[in-house]
This record gives sequence, structure tokens and C-alpha cells, in this order.
Amino acid sequence: HKNILHGGITALLFDETMGWMAGAARMRDANLLHIMTDPTQKLNANAMQEIGKAVGFTAFLHVNYRRPVGLKAPEGGGVCVLSVTDDKIKSKGRKLFLKAKLTNHDQSIHYADSEALYISPRK
Repeated sequence: HKNILHGGITALLFDETMGWMAGAARMRDANLLHIMTDPTQKLNANAMQEIGKAVGFTAFLHVNYRRPVGLKAPEGGGVCVLSVTDDKIKSKGRKLFLKAKLTNHDQSIHYADSEALYISPRK
């Protein structure tokens, strides 16, 4: 449809954002978050390998489309915001469950929400 964001792009945004959040949560739990946040850390091959182990894979992604996302400036101006908060991340062994939502800049318009399961690789 003209001037409406394709739903597959919305799903991609959720998957990519929650995937990075899952990786950051795993790195935090493994006390490795400093690798990405400390500018004095050098990203050597071993550090990159640890990051890769932490991120894992998308096992499940469900998107509820609540309202079309326009390609022009959202109603009320501003930009769309995709948010994942720490209280929406639940961990169980290698499984990490996340929830996120896509809104306009002041959260008065709810475009979509998503639930996902990410699984870390076996060691």
C-alpha cells in the first residue's frame, strides 16, 4: 500500500532491536558488557567470539500489528520509537524472552508490539 511501511520491515526492526538487546542482556549476565561499552577495550578476535556466543538465535518472533505505520512523519510529528525495557526481559537457562513495542515519539500512538524468544548456542 502506498505510504505505509511493509509489515515485514516492522518485523525486521523488532527482530534486530530485540536481538541486540538479547545479546546485551547475555553479555551483562556474563560480565562481558564492558567489551562493548568501554571505549578503552580493544575488540580483538577473542572478544568478538564472546559477543557472538552471547547473542544467540531467534527461535520465535510474534508481531501484533495494531495500526499501519505511515512512511510520512507520524501523527503528532516526531519519529517512531521501538522500545524494549529491562523489565520486559525474562531469562530461563539458554532461553531469553523479550517484549517490545513500536509507538510514536510520545507513545500516544501504538503501532505494533512483539514477543520473541532468543536461544543462546550450546557451549
